[in-house]
Formats: sequence, C-alpha cells, structure tokens
Amino acid sequence: MSKPSASGHYYRRKLPHFRNPGYIYHARLSLHPKSKYLHTAREFQIVQDAIMYLHKRNCIVLAWVIMPNHVHLVFQPITRTDELSAWCDYLEFHRVEDILGSLKKYSARRINVIRNRTGNPFWQRECFDRTARNEKDLDTLIDYVHANPLRWELVLRPEDYPWSSAGTIYSGKSEYRDWFVF
Repeated sequence: MSKPSASGHYYRRKLPHFRNPGYIYHARLSLHPKSKYLHTAREFQIVQDAIMYLHKRNCIVLAWVIMPNHVHLVFQPITRTDELSAWCDYLEFHRVEDILGSLKKYSARRINVIRNRTGNPFWQRECFDRTARNEKDLDTLIDYVHANPLRWELVLRPEDYPWSSAGTIYSGKSEYRDWFVF
C-alpha cells in the first residue's frame, strides 16, 4: 500500500482511492473466495443490521443491496464535529476506510461465529469505491444498486428483494419515514 497523501485525499493499494470532504461514495465489498456466499437469512440480516447501524453515526446511508457474494453501498461520510469549518477538511470526516472496515469487521465476526469458523478471512481486504460526480450520477448509482437483484434474476422488481434499500428506506413504510431527516 502506498502512503496516503498528506491531506489524506489519495492512496493506492491495488486500486486508487480518492477522498474529498462532503463527497458521496459507492463501494462494492466482495466476500473472500473462502467465504463464497452468504447462506442464510440470518447472515444477510447481520450485514443489513451493520449497514443500518452506520447511518447517522458516521455516514449517511443512501442505498445498499446485499447480494450472495458482495455488497453495494452508497453513502456519505459525515463530520466528527458540528463545527462548520469541518466540512472543508477531509480529515475532519469519518474515514471511508473506517466506515467500511466497521461494517466488514462486525459482520465477519458475527457470521463466523454462526459458521463456527475462526482464522479464515470473510471479506476481501480491498474494496472498489468511487465518488458520485453529480446528482444525475448519484441517481444512476442508486438505480444500479437497486437493479442488482434483477440482473441476478432473484426478483422481478427491486422493491421485492428483502436485502436492499429499495424495499426498506425507499418503501414508504412509516418505520423509515425519518431516514433522511437530519
């Protein structure tokens, strides 16, 4: 891994990673080949609970889908303080790597307990991520994430897939009414 830039805006492992204050990110987290697939509703639920836990704690979760061997997440890191000046400095935001690392660590530990496994990696170490360039790009990303189960021919409509924001925060259900209220 190359050393991060002094501002924290860029680093490289196998893939380049760019970071900017206030940006929205799309990340794809893939299961390690040794883990293969999420097998049970309980495993899917653990990952979804981890995603939902992140919301309003260290990021705003805008969309997700949990597929059998990968997860797509669209989110915006938030600042660690309420100071207005924090919005100008990437280093004042919760780090993308910490957000994704938290999701991966929590879910891997819980699922490995269920599977009675130790020592095997659950998630691939590095994930793909990119920023949304503008509002149209963000809408396209969210549509792409929600259409994943359709491409896998798991459901006929995105909102019918139980492990996605299409059937939860975008469903109109009263329990998600305040999802985007800050």
